[in-house]
Amino acid sequence: MTRGIINDKNSGITSEHLKSRMTYDQKLGTFTWLNGKCSGKIAGRIETYGYVVIYLKGRLYRAHRLAFLYMTGNWPDYEVDHIDGNRSNNSWSNLRQATRSKNNMNKKWNGKNLKGAHWDYRTKKWCATLKINKKSIWLGRHDTEKEAHNAYIKAAYEHFGEFARAS
Repeated sequence: MTRGIINDKNSGITSEHLKSRMTYDQKLGTFTWLNGKCSGKIAGRIETYGYVVIYLKGRLYRAHRLAFLYMTGNWPDYEVDHIDGNRSNNSWSNLRQATRSKNNMNKKWNGKNLKGAHWDYRTKKWCATLKINKKSIWLGRHDTEKEAHNAYIKAAYEHFGEFARAS
């Protein structure tokens, strides 16, 4: 959790309070202030990590968690995952509740090789591995990087289902 953003379940913010202060456009994923000097203006700003945050009742809240409260009437039990990986896309169709483990499965790959593949200098082969609950699962050695990546993708969809990300 980012500094300055609190545990929202203990914040005292209810869906009724939220709806009295702003509206949520579920297609665009934006909140708009209802009253005060900011009436009619889009609420929030994008913070360092790419999430939209909104200052409400003296504290910062992540907009995707507020969207969940707004739409369901309850704070999410777990994390809220951005399906497309874009942290500022808070449209309702792009959000889903996820455990930390499932949310991590949906992370974008930032490595130089194809996801799940790495070169083994000792054997001169491409290796494929998959991490599940902080444990590496061996998927074998392959002649090409693409073959290793494909082994990873197959295993990722078997283990992670809709949370699997190919790249």
